[in-house]
Amino acid sequence: MQSDFPNRLVLKLKDTTPDHTQLHQACFLIGSNIDPVKNTRLAIQLICTRISIHNISSVYETKAMGSEGPNFLNCAIWVETGLSREELVKEVIAPVETELGRIRTANKNAPRTIDIDLIIFDGNILDDNLWTYPYLAITVSEVVPETFSKATRESLANAAGNFLRSGLAILRDDIKTECWPRG
Repeated sequence: MQSDFPNRLVLKLKDTTPDHTQLHQACFLIGSNIDPVKNTRLAIQLICTRISIHNISSVYETKAMGSEGPNFLNCAIWVETGLSREELVKEVIAPVETELGRIRTANKNAPRTIDIDLIIFDGNILDDNLWTYPYLAITVSEVVPETFSKATRESLANAAGNFLRSGLAILRDDIKTECWPRG
């Protein structure tokens, strides 16, 4: 019996990443100080449904900066996507923050359920504080250690090591990232 189907049947699964010719690499910082274990995990899971995560740093605990709020949990993720920088913010970061109840107030240092920042996009450093704050330098250095300051030529890994030795961040090895989904 001959089939009515063509000789070659190609199925294309829904892909949330547009079919761009160029893939972009980006690094996000994820932070939370309201139910941080739950919200950090949920943020990573939601990001996984939208783009491919290639690497996740360890989780570190740091004091809240600029407020008396509870300590933060932070981690960095390295992603590869066909989305542009603007599309990443509009289609990944903003919706995930909204879904997890992020409320922006006049106090930019207020406690938050989730904060997702785009730190590096296609090798361009988007946050000048990358070498200044432990929560940035330490987590991001785990996913992109070969990053250097244009001003000082200091490696991010060196800055992270200095912060770790000073005790400004605590490795939370009780919170494993291996169990979280990776794209």
